[in-house]
Amino acid sequence: MRPSRWTALLALLLLVSASVTALSHDGQPATRLLIVDGTKTLSSTLRVAGLVGALRQSGLLDVSVRFSDEASRFVDPLSVDEDVPSDAPYDLILILPRALDTDTDVMVWLVSRWIPSLAPTTRQALEVVSQVTNQVFAGAGETVDGWMDLWPLLLAAFYQQQGWLR
Repeated sequence: MRPSRWTALLALLLLVSASVTALSHDGQPATRLLIVDGTKTLSSTLRVAGLVGALRQSGLLDVSVRFSDEASRFVDPLSVDEDVPSDAPYDLILILPRALDTDTDVMVWLVSRWIPSLAPTTRQALEVVSQVTNQVFAGAGETVDGWMDLWPLLLAAFYQQQGWLR
């Protein structure tokens, strides 16, 4: 990617985070987000760092990152851990698969409980995560949540049972 595109992407991320920050300071607790990063290339790592920074600056989200070494897109990236960490559960889980490094039109899973049952602040955070992720990984991947596909809902039920998701 050329330097001018990186500059434009960074400016866009800062603009989005600044506009969300202006809307989010109402004293309510932040939504907890876990990003599961399966990417391995420098380009993807820089994109993930920009994504994390923009989401943290939004003020809506308490962001944690976990790295995954899954070998296939069909392997659950959280199943390799035998114990759920003490900082779980989370409100949202964003799964960035390894395929983002090499493929196009990859599905990035945004896992949450059934969306109508979410608190308004969590729904707003879900929209922000989806929009910012789509901007950061434009052309490489698209965020898919429970409105678009059944798989995030199945993962949500599984992760809720395991203690990852509240």
